[in-house]
Amino acid sequence: MTVSPDDGPLRVHVAGLTKRFGRTLALDGFGLAAEGPLVFGIVGPDGAGKTTLLRILVGLLGRDRGSVCVLGVDPGRDATALKARLGYVPQTFSMYPTLTVDENLRFVGRCHAMPPAEFAARRAALLALADLAGFADARADTLSGGMKQKLALCGALLTRPALLVLDEPTTGIDVLARAELWTTIRDAARHALVIVSTNYLEEAERCDRILYMVGGRAVATGTPYALRRAAPIHVFHLTLLEPRPLLARDLRRAGLERVEATPRGLRIETRRRHAELQATAAALGLGSDAFEIEALDTDLETALLAFMHGVPRDPENPS
Repeated sequence: MTVSPDDGPLRVHVAGLTKRFGRTLALDGFGLAAEGPLVFGIVGPDGAGKTTLLRILVGLLGRDRGSVCVLGVDPGRDATALKARLGYVPQTFSMYPTLTVDENLRFVGRCHAMPPAEFAARRAALLALADLAGFADARADTLSGGMKQKLALCGALLTRPALLVLDEPTTGIDVLARAELWTTIRDAARHALVIVSTNYLEEAERCDRILYMVGGRAVATGTPYALRRAAPIHVFHLTLLEPRPLLARDLRRAGLERVEATPRGLRIETRRRHAELQATAAALGLGSDAFEIEALDTDLETALLAFMHGVPRDPENPS
């Protein structure tokens, strides 16, 4: 029996999800668990399967194997039951280009049979929040890319959905528009589960939790802070106090994973700890008075790349 979406919690659960397009394996035993209200980010390179995953979650695409539960509903069996509680913004602009901003929102309101007073209040609040009130009479096809995305987001939020799904909503738009979009996203997350895919790691940092996926598989999940702390990599800066032109080459030959030159020395990414790095430098003939090693914070990009070469895990629940 299908659970009523009115009774379903702000939760999405996916297990063993597999999807093929011909010979291409888009999702390979994928798993996800997200519960709101919060912003849950999906991060990964192009071709990781992010769009395929989101289209399955909103019921636009079927799956080959696995289980999917969205707000208490299986979207593969009863996508219609989700519509009243779901807002979706795909990568391509999905509103009507020849209608004005106001006409587009009115069309969405009529499709959902919103009472006039509720629509008017919600419309005014969203246009103000997205800084679009001054463009209510502008045709959608005259808007900038950022404004179009904000309009699409307002349309998705009009009915106060319990789940908001956004597929790379800020790709190709300017920094100011991205900031305004994220203001709206964070406001929505006070009452909804927001699932957003992004290629921008600075946006991933703004999510409450993120999942990193590569090749259709979940590689790591957790808060950005937890992922940085739990990454199987350490970052150091080695400052040379006397010239050693070939040190970077020698450190690479000694097995350090990544060594890059900086104006003051070398930036090193390695699985070795501080004492082990000091021992490696000493073994290469560097005296203790010839260098200094400073531990640096691991940034999110470095952490995720390190997880990519390891095994899937949740840093907050390592068991």
